[in-house]
Amino acid sequence: MSAQTIWFSLAVLLVIGELMTGTFYLLMVAIGLLAGGLAA
Repeated sequence: MSAQTIWFSLAVLLVIGELMTGTFYLLMVAIGLLAGGLAA
């Protein structure tokens, strides 16, 4: 798996977790992971 795939997969998992819990913090971390995926 490429580095981008790992970053984006983690971001998707965090967004799903955010939708289940409703915390704004997880959404911000997911955006950070998306930025990491773009930089990878």
